[in-house]
Amino acid sequence: MKADMQTNSKQLFATFLLSMLAMLTNYAVSLCLTPYISNNLGTEAYGFVSLAKTISSYGIIVTSCFNAYISRFVAVKFHEKKYDDAVTYYSSAFYANVFFVFVALIVDVFFVWNIEVFFNVPQALLFDVQILFFIEIISYMLYSLSSVLGVYAHVKDKLSHISVVNIVYYGCEAIVLIVLFGSFQGHVYYVAIALLAAAIVSLMICLVLAKRNAPELTLDIKRFSLRSIKDLFVSGIWNSINNLGNLLNSGLDLWITNLMLSPTSMGELSIVRTVSTIFTTVAQLISRPFQPLLLLNYSSKKTENVVSIFNLQIKIAGYFASVLTAGFAAIGLSYFRLWTPNENVELLNGIAMIIVLGFLFEGMATPLFYTYTLTLKNRVPCFMTITSGIINVLSMYLLLSNTSLGLYAVVGTTSVLGFLMYFVFTPLYAAHCIGARKGCYYRSMLKVLLSAAVTVAISILIPFNVISNTWIGFICSALVIAIIGAVSMWIFSFSANDRQWVIQSIKSRLGKE
Repeated sequence: MKADMQTNSKQLFATFLLSMLAMLTNYAVSLCLTPYISNNLGTEAYGFVSLAKTISSYGIIVTSCFNAYISRFVAVKFHEKKYDDAVTYYSSAFYANVFFVFVALIVDVFFVWNIEVFFNVPQALLFDVQILFFIEIISYMLYSLSSVLGVYAHVKDKLSHISVVNIVYYGCEAIVLIVLFGSFQGHVYYVAIALLAAAIVSLMICLVLAKRNAPELTLDIKRFSLRSIKDLFVSGIWNSINNLGNLLNSGLDLWITNLMLSPTSMGELSIVRTVSTIFTTVAQLISRPFQPLLLLNYSSKKTENVVSIFNLQIKIAGYFASVLTAGFAAIGLSYFRLWTPNENVELLNGIAMIIVLGFLFEGMATPLFYTYTLTLKNRVPCFMTITSGIINVLSMYLLLSNTSLGLYAVVGTTSVLGFLMYFVFTPLYAAHCIGARKGCYYRSMLKVLLSAAVTVAISILIPFNVISNTWIGFICSALVIAIIGAVSMWIFSFSANDRQWVIQSIKSRLGKE
């Protein structure tokens, strides 16, 4: 395990840094876009921007039937030198996605034409919202094609390429947004146009990179196979069901808020959700670089190595989760005052704190989700996610109908159920799937929680509010909290082996070894 980790540390470190750069690029776009739209076009307008992204992502539930396990199938066949079979799976998945792009176009037209049936849309925004939804749904479906083309990165262990593509994607989005909002009168559908342009550019780049790095993988319509689609579908259908459960857990909150509260409340929730989306992305980015190494060790029946890698991921993800928790506890109010000064910042910060506390557990558990891909044991997690989602929607409806909790009810139910899923079910079942000891992940999780508690306590005691009333002061405060979190994690969470791996990774990256 130690040798494997040190051998791969340079690639892991590079992939992680590029992934973080991609995430920061995305955050920079959101940081500038959110206050601009909410201030110039209204909070309701920004709410529909987020809602359009959420609704567009529903299409991923369908395509994930074929895309969820395409990397696994192609990689296995490729490493077995069964190149014809690899090409068959690759081509079949790609053209199945092309088919669903056309299906989405038809559904898109019907949906947009009748959009007032589904949402409470102010008349002043109706046309803009229709165009927004129409373009954004298509852009998301095109982006799904890029995910298939990106299979080569898993096959060739070039996951850093995906991060580079994401950086280009967010950069293209930013450029188009600057040009449109800077040259013409503001419209919310500019966001969708920027996403469409970015999706097209990403698709072209992925096509070039795939041909250059994995010429053995070709897109041949003649190799389309219903049998291959069936194999992908049988494995991926549970992933789609799981995505449906995730939709019930958090993907309907904007929709429910729009119908049961108001477009303005939906806009306020959207602003906070922009932040929480970044949190979730961080956890996913931390998990991705380790996946080829996990696949290698699991295929070699090295269960102890798999557990060790997952435990390290839990601690790394836990560091970011604990720092974010401490950050919002200490300077969250300052953040919203600086970012969205015209909004109800006390409400936004209160909602954010509930979401962040839930993310503390979600962040730690996110790396473990890959267990279900490794083992193809995803039926039980799907059932649990669906059950949790149904309870979440019903609880949300009852609380909104019978209490005055408002947005606190929307985010509170999700966070409570998330704790039960991520801290109780996921660690136990993930261990069961790989045949490891049931409590093998709890030691790491409890260490992370201890580190988080120390980081939060110290951060609250320091009077950051004195200096965090400007962006420079806020950034300095955030850096101090990050350092506090790093020291706390290093002392309370990391083992001697973990510390050695981190040091070796840094030395390897700096070329000192």
